[in-house]
Amino acid sequence: MENSRQKRKASVLEDKIGSKVAALHIERVIGLSPSNNNTVSYCPGNCDLLCYPAGPFVVVYSSSTRQQLQLLRSTTSNHALSCVCWSPKGEFIAAGEDGGDAAVIIWSFSKEKLVHELKAHKYSVAALRFSPDGKMLASVGAAHDGQLCLWDWQAGSLLWKQGAGSGLASAAFTEDSSHLLAVGKGLFKAWSITSNAQHQLRAKAAQGSNSSISLVARPVTLKELRNSNFIDVCMAPCQPAQPHGSNGVYALVDSGVLVLMRPTGRVIDKSVNLQVSAAFGLSASPTQVAAACAQGVVRLFSSKTLAFRATLPRFVARGSEAAAAAGAAQDSMFPDARGCSFSPDSEHQLVVAYADQSIIVWNIRDLQKITCVLSLSAHSGCVWDVSPLNTPVLVKSGQQQPSRAATCAADGTIRFWNLAADAAAGSAGGRLLAGLAAAQGLDGPLQLRCMRISPDCRHICTGDQRGNLRVFDSVTLKPI
Repeated sequence: MENSRQKRKASVLEDKIGSKVAALHIERVIGLSPSNNNTVSYCPGNCDLLCYPAGPFVVVYSSSTRQQLQLLRSTTSNHALSCVCWSPKGEFIAAGEDGGDAAVIIWSFSKEKLVHELKAHKYSVAALRFSPDGKMLASVGAAHDGQLCLWDWQAGSLLWKQGAGSGLASAAFTEDSSHLLAVGKGLFKAWSITSNAQHQLRAKAAQGSNSSISLVARPVTLKELRNSNFIDVCMAPCQPAQPHGSNGVYALVDSGVLVLMRPTGRVIDKSVNLQVSAAFGLSASPTQVAAACAQGVVRLFSSKTLAFRATLPRFVARGSEAAAAAGAAQDSMFPDARGCSFSPDSEHQLVVAYADQSIIVWNIRDLQKITCVLSLSAHSGCVWDVSPLNTPVLVKSGQQQPSRAATCAADGTIRFWNLAADAAAGSAGGRLLAGLAAAQGLDGPLQLRCMRISPDCRHICTGDQRGNLRVFDSVTLKPI
């Protein structure tokens, strides 16, 4: 009898909690998913908008107003998202899920409405590419999946699917949408897309020989790079006055070699050594190619000749500022640049996603004076604790900063956030407390596990994974 009463009470409580949770509306998301070469993407035709994944959300962000305009998510799944991509005209956004039974999700940007959830991958989706004519979508399965899928995304149907190996990394279309390219660990494959499907993609499609298209494998001549591990591939759009295919196709080897292929993507035209220890991502514009590399290096090259143009400035990883100030910064202090994307309208801006889960928009109009336009930063490790702030803290120059919450994480930082509705996402993005910097010992960075703030918000106490407690003054950010 007692058990049945407890169950009824628990059921009533769950119903009450469920109704309250259902009424919650998420206004902002702070942070982003782990960075890769498909983490951030500019909107074609609108250099003000970019999107990036943050857990199960796609965040559409305005770089001019520094506001999150839209938060898009699946209606059936809570999987984290691993990659994003805009359609050629900027009307739709596609995202790939992480984890098992991963879906490719497509939203209408203007209507803020989910259009399709496409399923064919057993595990995570690593990359997505729309065809330049906007009719097809290629999805690349990550490790343990290895499937390359081609979709009629408007009809929500699978056109073609093939296992390309567990090392599959990225895919791209040629500019005329006539060839599909796929690269990965020890592979570079090309298929010509043959049939009338490019003009009649509304026809029903199914996996196998009944598909409305057929893809024919074509030989690729890689010369001395035939056994290389390719990490990314992309197509450079041509300027309006240029004929299609004027810029060719670009591929990146993980050891740091940038390759220019002929327009069909099947023959190497030229290559250049980036002089880096590792490379991770590519982006191409009509006149420039950018390569995101290890230790925060991002290099720019001419799209036609691969002549070197510039290297972007580097910054030390969050949590390493004090160590860098104490002496010469070492390469290990700079977070890897994992992905990048050119502004589509002007080519004067390049957004870069870094391994410490920060995003920086660089102004590259003057290559002799490259400057930071926008920086979005968050914790680079697991967030272990969060605490609301009831009174303003961090008094600076006589002005109060309206922080409303504090978080601590495994990256060894405590960050203060302004949660006001009109606050720019990434504002008050967290400062590393001086005591935490000094506590980062020889055997690795400090990992915080818990945090408490005094009722008057004047003191902050932290606990780390080694069992140490430290108390800080919340105004001076110095240990007591």
